[in-house]
Amino acid sequence: MTCSLCEREKKTKWHYHDERISIFECESCKVPMWVWNEHKAKLSKKQIEYGRGMCRKLFGEDLSFRGPKKILNHYHEHVKRGG
Repeated sequence: MTCSLCEREKKTKWHYHDERISIFECESCKVPMWVWNEHKAKLSKKQIEYGRGMCRKLFGEDLSFRGPKKILNHYHEHVKRGG
């Protein structure tokens, strides 16, 4: 089975990428999302704070985060502006 988050293509706007995370627009719901680049279902608090921190640097402090709904085996969060 393939993972769409592992094999993602640059179909939407990308905001950031480094060795740990990628931040880009979700193709289906059109909001930013951050994805842990390594295929893992669970992350440590430190790893989650790293992803959220990069989002705050890009989009400001007034954000809320929604965890995975459909793809449960690869950690990612959707980013909502305006908390």
